[in-house]
Amino acid sequence: MNRILCIADSEGLPRPEINLKFEDTYLGMLQSSDNLVTLIPGGGCKIGQMLDLARDITTRFEANFFDMCIIQLGIVDCAPRALPYNARGKIDKFPKPLKQIAIVILHRIKPF
Repeated sequence: MNRILCIADSEGLPRPEINLKFEDTYLGMLQSSDNLVTLIPGGGCKIGQMLDLARDITTRFEANFFDMCIIQLGIVDCAPRALPYNARGKIDKFPKPLKQIAIVILHRIKPF
């Protein structure tokens, strides 16, 4: 049995919108092969959080806690955001039609 650490964004997880079940993901297949799989959802992490995670993983490998590590984080997770987090939080509180209009306008003028 292998002890496997997986850090994955939404692409590595089940996706109901395309009828992809957990057992059909590579994580599910690894787990069903008598491996001990530990999953850390990594999508949306800030760079500092990823560095902390990398340090933790290094420590665990040095202690022989895991035999293998799989990291699947998409490049879109590193893309610049159109708005800072605090501004997005405020816009998220708008009623849906107004929110959609605000997002279209902000993406066109790119104020940040």
